[in-house]
Amino acid sequence: MNGFATEWRRHVMRVVSRHTKMPAYFYCRKWFTPKRMMTEPFDEATARSRHSAKETYGVVVDSKSRPNAVLLVGADFVAVDFLDEHSRVKLSYHFQEKSPGNLFLTMAVHRQFVGETDQVMLGTRYSFDLDGKVEIRREQFVPKRELEVASSTADTARNWESFPAFGAYEHLLKVERQSVC
Repeated sequence: MNGFATEWRRHVMRVVSRHTKMPAYFYCRKWFTPKRMMTEPFDEATARSRHSAKETYGVVVDSKSRPNAVLLVGADFVAVDFLDEHSRVKLSYHFQEKSPGNLFLTMAVHRQFVGETDQVMLGTRYSFDLDGKVEIRREQFVPKRELEVASSTADTARNWESFPAFGAYEHLLKVERQSVC
């Protein structure tokens, strides 16, 4: 488990520096990762209406073409993807609404890539249960495919976040989350 935690901490410190200013938000149906682009962009009023109606919409952070992060906000979930300098999804957080207005971080995924390509070299997924159980799946894809699975427990008190009010996503854009380490 120590290797996983050390790797996680190193990654978090690299990503934190990219996400420290007050973000600008752009709205769309969703972010299309393979093409690195917004699909069906729309204005703030449309996004606000979708939020009120509990319809899914995307939030692109800081830039329409080279965002630092993207969110997908739905009726009972929020997915957050942090992008690297090549607009690849380096880190993902998945929150599920477990009680009215309260989101729980159920999964975190960290990816390492081969050079500047989109090929994933190593992926580590942390799955969290409400009772503190954590499953860690570390899958290496290059040079050969290997899978390690470990289980542990963690204090998941910091996995809780409030469901965001429209336009108030900053608390979900925290890269560093103590229970993951």
